[in-house]
Amino acid sequence: MADGLTHVLLGWVAVELISIKYPWAMKYRALVLVGAILPDIGNFAVLMGETGANELYYLFMPLHSIVGSLLLVGVLTMIFKGEYRKKVFLLLTAGVATHLAADYFIIFLDGKVPLFFPFTFEKVGYDLFLQAGRGFLIVALVAVVVTVLRRKQVERKLKNLDEK
Repeated sequence: MADGLTHVLLGWVAVELISIKYPWAMKYRALVLVGAILPDIGNFAVLMGETGANELYYLFMPLHSIVGSLLLVGVLTMIFKGEYRKKVFLLLTAGVATHLAADYFIIFLDGKVPLFFPFTFEKVGYDLFLQAGRGFLIVALVAVVVTVLRRKQVERKLKNLDEK
């Protein structure tokens, strides 16, 4: 639970930061949030029982790589109309990027992340936070609070400039 929530929170921070330069991104923020949990869609295989989860692990494992995630984002982008595809691709990719960057710092129970698959089967990671721990969730919550407070501060300054 904390892992998924952390990814969504970091996606929220990403969309807040992206919207500084591209204000239209706030309108499509759900795409960044979906992208932030996209590499973990294989975790729903746990619902199929232990045997199903083990068999499906290798099917979904490439989603935790840059290439696998971009392929999935590309396929999902094709669902949308042509005029929206560029924005959809960029925002889903931003969400996936926050997920992969976050996973790089997590200590996984089954090893590290196959970030550069299919070019190498070596799993990489920095091992800073426990996967089941709350440390990363706390960092994400602090990042969200700081980002939201900063946005409010900027909005107040803009409002004051408009009134003058």
